[in-house]
Amino acid sequence: MLVFQKNTDHILEDGCIRADMDPRWLVEVIAEMNLYLPDDWRLTRTRSNFRIQIVSHQSATLVGSCFRTEQDEILHIIDSLHLKHFHDCVDLRNRPEKIRGRVNRKEHPDVITPNLYFFRPGPEGFSSPLFARQYERIRIKKDGSKAGDQYHRIHPLTRAGLDLEHFMWIRWTVSGQVSVVESPDPSYHGKDYWMIDPLETDSKRGDRAAYLRTYESVLKKYRITLPEAAEKAATPYETEFKFLAGENEKDAAAVFDLITEALEKGTEFTGFTVSDQDRRHKQQTDIYFDDENFTLFHSGASFRLRKKDSIRVTLKKRFPEGEGKDGLYRRIEEEAVITVAQEAELMRGSPINAFPYRLLPYIAPNCKLLQAQVFVSNERRILHIRDEKYRRAEICFDRVNYRIAGKDHGPFFEVEIESKGAPREKIAKLAEYLRDNMGLEPSQQSKYERGVDLLKKTNSKH
Repeated sequence: MLVFQKNTDHILEDGCIRADMDPRWLVEVIAEMNLYLPDDWRLTRTRSNFRIQIVSHQSATLVGSCFRTEQDEILHIIDSLHLKHFHDCVDLRNRPEKIRGRVNRKEHPDVITPNLYFFRPGPEGFSSPLFARQYERIRIKKDGSKAGDQYHRIHPLTRAGLDLEHFMWIRWTVSGQVSVVESPDPSYHGKDYWMIDPLETDSKRGDRAAYLRTYESVLKKYRITLPEAAEKAATPYETEFKFLAGENEKDAAAVFDLITEALEKGTEFTGFTVSDQDRRHKQQTDIYFDDENFTLFHSGASFRLRKKDSIRVTLKKRFPEGEGKDGLYRRIEEEAVITVAQEAELMRGSPINAFPYRLLPYIAPNCKLLQAQVFVSNERRILHIRDEKYRRAEICFDRVNYRIAGKDHGPFFEVEIESKGAPREKIAKLAEYLRDNMGLEPSQQSKYERGVDLLKKTNSKH
């Protein structure tokens, strides 16, 4: 949280006069920043200090220091308001190499480079007006000096954390000017780029073409097909195939062994080969949530909490039509890690600030507060497979048990095939082969849908 140092006049009077800024406007800006700044967000420069640039019709920078509190919150204490091209004396004092004389901002741009940017008004199409700098590109001239500008890739920052999926590039100058650009100038590179020696300067090395030829010859010698990038989905809906694998433990184990054996023989029939496999089953504990009217269920959606290596919530939504045919199961899926405190809130029936939860009004507008409905225990073993071009997929063997209204149901045995970059056509052919040769029965139900059916049967008996 951003707060003021005890001598607020130094900021709201002296600082605002220096920056020709309305103090009330500044206080509004800081209050708005606190709507988006995570409680535990750490800002560091030469020490635990920060620099936040305000980008608006009134522009300046907030400088100060960060401290931990007993509640594990990070308190960002604003010590001063600077003009955007003024450096912070704390930075200079804490540098391992002291700068003598007047500061050359071109040679030492880090003394005024912001940690965060706050835009007012916020850029259109972004979830927050507060942005964190994540990457820089600079240019070094022929004489070895640095250019007076940089390109920064900045990401929206919200209470839930950094939005890695969305970003924009800005051009920043050592005078503090900021302008949004479509892409950085190609002659600018990452900072570390300039620390790497050019290949031609080492007389003991060959040229680039020689190394490429050597690499290709090694691949050929060991009969390695050149890997290809994973296929990108044409839609946000993931494609997987679901099958039932027998009604008892013995039959399911036999089916699982046959599938593993077929894939270990290679790609002739299946199109895939085994790259790795889990030798032991891993326990998964899932809790499915819905409102009292089962609105998510009737919308073809599910909201799941899973506890394994971390606590995760996952929202899934079926493809509007055509699902279930021959085991084909298409869904959109969003997942996020949550805290223990958020888990407790969810179990109490309170809303939480996590992206999958925030999507609920769009997926099911009439959905009310969620409550735990179905408890699932799943023992899962995964077969990791790849095609001849190293594009991956997974076959999951599941032993599923339900705990509903105090009663146990199961086990049920399932096989799921999901692409992790392998082409959809090859996944479909693999599913067809396993269905026809392994006696698998296509399943049209998700685990949650089966759980709701069991719940309804249990309630009908009372």
